[in-house]
Amino acid sequence: MRYDEALQYAERFSKAYPNSDLKLDVDYVAAESNLQLRNYDAASDIYRKLLAHDSTNANAEVWRVRVGLVSYLKKDFAGTIE
Repeated sequence: MRYDEALQYAERFSKAYPNSDLKLDVDYVAAESNLQLRNYDAASDIYRKLLAHDSTNANAEVWRVRVGLVSYLKKDFAGTIE
């Protein structure tokens, strides 16, 4: 998969349809794409925004795990267990 293209599509969608019911899903695609591209800070920011927006979402636990994974990949081991 071409994560750079996925990221571009997600960003364009978010700008074109900021109030879409698909916004959380598209943001998740952007976060995952950033993670695969090793843009760890950007990925972490998006996962944290998703959690701040809807911490009771069915996918919230996945987002929390991803925040920990990003911290681990950045070698921020204290952040991994927060």
